[in-house]
Amino acid sequence: MTSRQSTREADNLVRRYLAQLNAALQGVDASRREEILAEVHEHIEQGRDGLDTDDAADVRTLLDRVGDPAAIAAEAGAPSDSRRGTRGRRG
Repeated sequence: MTSRQSTREADNLVRRYLAQLNAALQGVDASRREEILAEVHEHIEQGRDGLDTDDAADVRTLLDRVGDPAAIAAEAGAPSDSRRGTRGRRG
Protein backbone atom coordinates (compact mmCIF):
# COMPACT_ATOMS: atom_id res chain seq x y z
CA MET A 1 0.00 0.00 0.00
CA THR A 2 1.35 3.39 -0.92
CA SER A 3 1.55 6.29 1.47
CA ARG A 4 -1.22 8.06 -0.45
CA GLN A 5 -3.52 4.99 -0.20
CA SER A 6 -2.80 4.70 3.51
CA THR A 7 -3.60 8.37 4.10
CA ARG A 8 -6.81 8.00 2.08
CA GLU A 9 -7.80 4.99 4.20
CA ALA A 10 -7.02 6.99 7.35
CA ASP A 11 -9.16 9.88 6.05
CA ASN A 12 -12.02 7.44 5.44
CA LEU A 13 -11.72 6.12 8.99
CA VAL A 14 -12.04 9.66 10.34
CA ARG A 15 -15.04 10.38 8.11
CA ARG A 16 -16.79 7.20 9.26
CA TYR A 17 -16.02 7.97 12.89
CA LEU A 18 -17.47 11.49 12.58
CA ALA A 19 -20.53 10.12 10.77
CA GLN A 20 -21.08 7.64 13.63
CA LEU A 21 -20.70 10.45 16.13
CA ASN A 22 -23.15 12.63 14.21
CA ALA A 23 -25.68 9.79 14.14
CA ALA A 24 -25.20 9.14 17.86
CA LEU A 25 -25.77 12.84 18.59
CA GLN A 26 -29.24 12.85 17.01
CA GLY A 27 -31.59 14.33 19.56
CA VAL A 28 -28.97 16.82 20.76
CA ASP A 29 -29.62 20.46 19.85
CA ALA A 30 -28.28 21.06 16.33
CA SER A 31 -25.95 23.89 17.32
CA ARG A 32 -24.53 21.82 20.20
CA ARG A 33 -24.15 18.80 17.90
CA GLU A 34 -22.19 20.91 15.38
CA GLU A 35 -20.02 22.29 18.19
CA ILE A 36 -19.20 18.81 19.47
CA LEU A 37 -18.45 17.52 15.97
CA ALA A 38 -16.14 20.47 15.30
CA GLU A 39 -14.32 20.03 18.63
CA VAL A 40 -13.84 16.29 18.12
CA HIS A 41 -12.71 16.80 14.51
CA GLU A 42 -10.17 19.40 15.62
CA HIS A 43 -8.94 17.06 18.37
CA ILE A 44 -8.52 14.25 15.83
CA GLU A 45 -6.63 16.48 13.39
CA GLN A 46 -4.30 17.68 16.15
CA GLY A 47 -3.70 14.05 17.11
CA ARG A 48 -2.96 13.13 13.51
CA ASP A 49 -0.43 15.96 13.28
CA GLY A 50 1.45 14.36 16.17
CA LEU A 51 1.59 10.88 14.66
CA ASP A 52 4.87 9.50 13.34
CA THR A 53 2.96 8.03 10.40
CA ASP A 54 -0.53 9.01 9.33
CA ASP A 55 -1.57 5.51 8.36
CA ALA A 56 -4.78 3.65 9.05
CA ALA A 57 -3.39 1.68 11.99
CA ASP A 58 -2.19 4.80 13.79
CA VAL A 59 -5.46 6.60 13.10
CA ARG A 60 -7.46 3.63 14.44
CA THR A 61 -5.43 3.83 17.65
CA LEU A 62 -6.02 7.58 17.81
CA LEU A 63 -9.78 7.15 17.34
CA ASP A 64 -9.83 4.50 20.07
CA ARG A 65 -8.21 7.06 22.39
CA VAL A 66 -10.73 9.74 21.40
CA GLY A 67 -13.49 7.40 22.54
CA ASP A 68 -16.59 5.60 21.47
CA PRO A 69 -18.99 7.90 19.58
CA ALA A 70 -21.94 6.57 21.61
CA ALA A 71 -20.14 7.39 24.88
CA ILE A 72 -19.38 10.92 23.67
CA ALA A 73 -23.03 11.32 22.67
CA ALA A 74 -24.19 10.04 26.06
CA GLU A 75 -22.02 12.64 27.81
CA ALA A 76 -23.62 15.28 25.59
CA GLY A 77 -27.08 14.15 26.69
CA ALA A 78 -28.18 12.32 23.56
CA PRO A 79 -31.29 10.17 24.09
CA SER A 80 -30.41 6.49 24.44
CA ASP A 81 -32.70 5.51 21.53
CA SER A 82 -30.64 7.59 19.09
CA ARG A 83 -27.44 5.91 20.28
CA ARG A 84 -28.65 2.33 20.06
CA GLY A 85 -31.56 2.39 17.68
CA THR A 86 -33.58 0.17 20.03
CA ARG A 87 -36.81 2.15 20.14
CA GLY A 88 -39.76 -0.17 20.23
CA ARG A 89 -37.64 -3.31 20.56
CA ARG A 90 -38.40 -5.77 23.31
CA GLY A 91 -35.93 -8.18 24.86
